[in-house]
Amino acid sequence: VFAYLARAHVDQATFYYHTMSRPADAMPVRDEMRAAHYDVFGIRAVIAPRKAKLPPSVVIHRIHGRFAVFEAARDGFFGLVDVGGRFAGDASQWTEVSTAWLRSPLPEAGVVESLDAGPADLPAFEFGAPFPTPASECSTPRGKIVSETREGEAYAAEVNAARPCHVLVKFTWYPDLVATVDGSPVALRRVTPG
Repeated sequence: VFAYLARAHVDQATFYYHTMSRPADAMPVRDEMRAAHYDVFGIRAVIAPRKAKLPPSVVIHRIHGRFAVFEAARDGFFGLVDVGGRFAGDASQWTEVSTAWLRSPLPEAGVVESLDAGPADLPAFEFGAPFPTPASECSTPRGKIVSETREGEAYAAEVNAARPCHVLVKFTWYPDLVATVDGSPVALRRVTPG
């Protein structure tokens, strides 16, 4: 099934049809019993045996014989997050940092870590060190993604932010990404899980 979906250009987080993206190395750490991991990777639907053990937030949408299509994440390609800190190590360690982050409680808290140098006002952490403690405002509602659209490889979202936070775009970072807010260019930051 994964090969059929890949050939049909359906975005997916399944068996590595190719392993060229950095986040692919962190995918085996994804825990199917943690609802936050569905949101982190933007997994909106799951094809699985209809009796598969999944978290309560993943519900059956339609049954097809012994398989079912389940509805999973609430978010799509966009989400609202806080950036808790910046990794002060080498890019060769990004996979290990993302793996540790996935195993931490930070995905449930909606807190990501900057993998690049990031702004100096973020607390820095080294490889193997604990992640910075999230600021107290991280536990307050961020707002919501009102709507999102995709036209070819152009993605857009209408965001209603209740407080300062970051918009997370859930696909692999690459150098030519460009982002605008209300038509003005904004800086991009590479964050966990990549």
